[in-house]
Amino acid sequence: MEQKGFDFNFFIGFMLIGFLLLLMIPSSPEEPMPILGCTDEKAINYNPEANKENDSCKYNQDVKNIELEIEKKEPSQVLNLDAQNKVKILDTISILKNNELEIQFSNKCGCFKDVQFIQKSKNQDTFKHQSFQSTDKDQVPIKFISKENTSVSPINLVTRTKSENKFESGNDYFELKEKNDSTIIYKHPTENYSLEYTLSNNKLNFKILGKTNTLNFYWEVSAPRQEKNLESGFTSERNSSYLVYSTNKGKYKKMSFSGNEKIENEEDPVSWIGYKQQFFSTILSSSSSNSGFIVNYMKIVGEDLDSTVVKKMESKIKLDNNNSFSFLFVPNDYNFLKNLDSPKGSAGFENLVELGWGIFGWVNQFLVIPIFDFLQNQGLGYGLIILVIAIVFKMLLYLPTKKSYVSMAKMRVLKPEIDAINEQYKDKDPMEKQKAQMDLYKRTGVSPLGGCLPMLLQIPILFALFKFFPSSIQLRQQSFLWADDLSTYDSVWEFSLWPGIFDHLSLFALLMSISTLVQMRFNTQPTNSQMPQLKYMMYIMPVVFFFIMNNYSAGLSYYYLLANIITFLQQLYIKRSLDEKKMYAQLQANKNRPIKKSNFQKKLEEIAKKQKQKRRR
Repeated sequence: MEQKGFDFNFFIGFMLIGFLLLLMIPSSPEEPMPILGCTDEKAINYNPEANKENDSCKYNQDVKNIELEIEKKEPSQVLNLDAQNKVKILDTISILKNNELEIQFSNKCGCFKDVQFIQKSKNQDTFKHQSFQSTDKDQVPIKFISKENTSVSPINLVTRTKSENKFESGNDYFELKEKNDSTIIYKHPTENYSLEYTLSNNKLNFKILGKTNTLNFYWEVSAPRQEKNLESGFTSERNSSYLVYSTNKGKYKKMSFSGNEKIENEEDPVSWIGYKQQFFSTILSSSSSNSGFIVNYMKIVGEDLDSTVVKKMESKIKLDNNNSFSFLFVPNDYNFLKNLDSPKGSAGFENLVELGWGIFGWVNQFLVIPIFDFLQNQGLGYGLIILVIAIVFKMLLYLPTKKSYVSMAKMRVLKPEIDAINEQYKDKDPMEKQKAQMDLYKRTGVSPLGGCLPMLLQIPILFALFKFFPSSIQLRQQSFLWADDLSTYDSVWEFSLWPGIFDHLSLFALLMSISTLVQMRFNTQPTNSQMPQLKYMMYIMPVVFFFIMNNYSAGLSYYYLLANIITFLQQLYIKRSLDEKKMYAQLQANKNRPIKKSNFQKKLEEIAKKQKQKRRR
């Protein structure tokens, strides 16, 4: 009789049957934990989860005349941790709201727990800025506070300890002392200080009233995900989120990777700290124009996070006599931020929008943004705006483009003579061959760099737009053709070949790469037999461009596609207007003209003669 081995399928089946039997065993009912709160649906602080009334219901807006549960008991009873472990105490939510923001406050921390950007669009039918989760039926406004902050309050005032780099969360429940349409005040039940919040436009003024010189002010935010592209490419939301700060003397710095930093220089304290995401930021600013605050540490965490959180950012601030701050919840719009008043001497809030350094930033500030805003104010669609910008810039660069193409055409008609020189000096000193080539260029009046130098004028515009499009909030969630959002990549095919690196196909990036290949073939000179590798570059570069642009803004790829097409048409027009036979005849006529030497060239020749004479001696 044959002996059977271990049957793995039988074992799996046996385990599944046992698991199902365990599920069928009735469990003993567990007594639900009492949840204190207001159970009256008519009250303004009604809690649907509460199952036990605690006489804390509030009606209308008479908050000033209504006492909280925390006032009716002794502080020791309310703040006793053992008692809190026995009964789950729910937050009492209060709301401040205007045309820009809706902020929910909790008595658990005496702070805001949820901030929504509710500004309406021009037609007043939709939110001006919506989360990527929004659909045609359901609108989801931008939120500045993640659900992660339900367990750890964004703001905590904790007694100072020796631990400098550890975030601490307070467990105190505050008394709601006063509330009106724009202001809410919380009072600590045992300590002699209060927290006052006043909402004005995008700003929430924050004052700590009372004795606080023994406290640390912790500010922690788990930045919620707002965009479709979380971490694919260099311009993804996670890679575009930083912790930034500015000091009173204008020093500006950003922290983009996991790490921490402290600013304890009392001569140059911190003026403001910004928790920046790709298109929205939360700013903590000193309300006093002449003083800042000391920061024991600032920390940013960008690793081991789920897909709902972009990054975690923390700051620990030392409180003193200057306990007035302002929270600003703002879009990363350059003109909007520039018009906001930043603390005196500090860097402006517009630095949150990365436009590039040096000349690239100047091109964006003084050329690209004014043109873009002008076209936007005319009511044009964003696809048409990008087309007009491409036409304007290519017209501005037409003369350098023409000069570059004419120079390349001259090199092309001289190609037979260059090949003859290469053949003549094939077995001789390379320096002699190079000297013969330069002599030919000099006699014909051709500059070998003439095709390159005019093109350098295009570099500032190309790099400026490379920074502008991915950071332009105006393009956010604006559709054009097949792209549903011009601020990020357009995906016509998604796959899982290389997650985070190559997991989708951008059609605009593909078309841009094809147009680059066509343009390079159109401009390619006949291949030099001594440099055959040049022909491979014509095919390698478009492929490299595709993989770079595949994760970038669709608006940027669309602009480069238009620029390539316009440049090709310009070069085609210039080519048809040139007569290469007449050009070659003119170059030959130039050989008969006396060569004019510049003073610099004469000095170089004199130096060369002197060196030869020294060698002979």
